[in-house]
Amino acid sequence: MLIEKEHLKLSEVLYYLQRFGDLNPRVIGAISRIKDADKLIQWLRENFQYRLAPIPRYEALGLKKYYVTIYSNYADISLYNIYELFDGTPLFILRDVINPLVLNLSIYYNSTDFDRVLDYLQDEGIIYHYDLHKVEEEKFYPH
Repeated sequence: MLIEKEHLKLSEVLYYLQRFGDLNPRVIGAISRIKDADKLIQWLRENFQYRLAPIPRYEALGLKKYYVTIYSNYADISLYNIYELFDGTPLFILRDVINPLVLNLSIYYNSTDFDRVLDYLQDEGIIYHYDLHKVEEEKFYPH
């Protein structure tokens, strides 16, 4: 169990990770002035399967962002199974609270090739329709 001082360090590292990403843990250490920031990030990865989301500057990696709305034939589709179908690339998968047959997800990908998974699900009768939208522009406002 982490002592109180470690909780403060961890909280600060998480803040900087959320703000700047984790492409280089040494940079987080330099910005936060926490000497063992890279060890804390590694601890998060090992103990909590830590993955940072959203991916900062995904365009620099050659990725595009897509929003997908899936209209399912079954209300009990596992969101985890959908996540695994897309090989862990979705940023989020949410079930519509008003209609549990509707799933919304966001995916970072380098092309629309992932729609083959959606076509397969449609061919198998698991979903009956999906809408695919490429995000052209995003604006973020500081809090």
